[in-house]
Amino acid sequence: LGYLPSNYVRVSGRIGDDAVRRRSGGEGGEGKGGDPVAIQTYPLNGGAKRRKAKAGLGTMTPFPTLYWLSHPQISRAVADLERRGYVGVLA
Repeated sequence: LGYLPSNYVRVSGRIGDDAVRRRSGGEGGEGKGGDPVAIQTYPLNGGAKRRKAKAGLGTMTPFPTLYWLSHPQISRAVADLERRGYVGVLA
């Protein structure tokens, strides 16, 4: 993302996590050393200050996006799939 969101909770997935290894048939392990792939955010008090001000709802504004991709290559790959219309196929 290039910044730490104000409603950051935790890193929810890393390259090399056990779940990723299981899907690919690799070995298990601790899985804490890889680059972050996604982060989890709290559903309130997130987003840019200008969005919060525009909403006029005070400090605890709703922010429904709970997970954000944080790895640049994976983010670009997903954006490319979205651009090509794959989101409609998955919905």
